[in-house]
Amino acid sequence: MSFYVSGKLVDRIGTRPVFLMCHACFAILFIAVLCRGFLTIPNILWMGLQNFLYGVASAGVSVAVSTEMLALVPSSNKGLSTGLCTTLQLAGAGLSGLLSAVAIKLGILNEHWKIAGSMLTAYDTLIFGDAILVLLLVVTLGLVPSVLARNQKEETQH
Repeated sequence: MSFYVSGKLVDRIGTRPVFLMCHACFAILFIAVLCRGFLTIPNILWMGLQNFLYGVASAGVSVAVSTEMLALVPSSNKGLSTGLCTTLQLAGAGLSGLLSAVAIKLGILNEHWKIAGSMLTAYDTLIFGDAILVLLLVVTLGLVPSVLARNQKEETQH
């Protein structure tokens, strides 16, 4: 259902707004995970809701990225181009996980810290760092124009 709605949103408002909105949602969800100690509902329900919403946002990003990628790649060697793009995306995710694991293993991050009386761990530090980096990504990419919008303008001019 999320992919269907995401496709309709991309068709209606474009890839860039969907991409940016979903990434803003990622940052909000990461911060919401850190707020789990302040809530009266059970953590399992809160984290289940966060996981569901993360999946919805991930579907939106997936549709937006696929749409932009297919607009960018040349018609010749489309399979090779999309395969390379997907490989680089997955390699980035893998390297991110590897760097996080190394940071935890080396003990670079505080094992325990408090915020407003709520005890957090080194894993929470990584989540907080992710939230900040995603917000920086949204601000940075918000300044970059969409490839599809540029291609559509060129097509209408011809």
